[in-house]
Amino acid sequence: HLLAEALGLSSTVAAEGLDAQQALRVTGQAALIITSRYHPIVFGLAAGVPSLGIYGDDYCRIKLQGALEHAGLERWTLTYEAITRREVLPKALELWRTRASVRRQIESCREAWLEESRQRWTAVLRALIPPTTA
Repeated sequence: HLLAEALGLSSTVAAEGLDAQQALRVTGQAALIITSRYHPIVFGLAAGVPSLGIYGDDYCRIKLQGALEHAGLERWTLTYEAITRREVLPKALELWRTRASVRRQIESCREAWLEESRQRWTAVLRALIPPTTA
């Protein structure tokens, strides 16, 4: 809400308690995502939406930074302690200002992600279908 206020955005959605389908729809339509959850970042990256992850422990840090790392964006994370130090708004404003270039960076990864997925599922299929013997 602070970011929306600073930017003068009245159409901001603070989405909480969404199921996966709802989260997919909302994040795909977003201009920017700020979340402490893994799936909004994954869905956001798939839709090319710049995302800022906030974490409170190493487990969550690894998940959020790991998801963002696929696009070379792992620096777009903050700790919960950063909230108390009032670092979230400046970081979010920085991401907002650079969102066009961040979006281009995400989109530049799309073809590699698709190829990686094709290769993975081809390998799964090969593992499930035994070779024929003549």
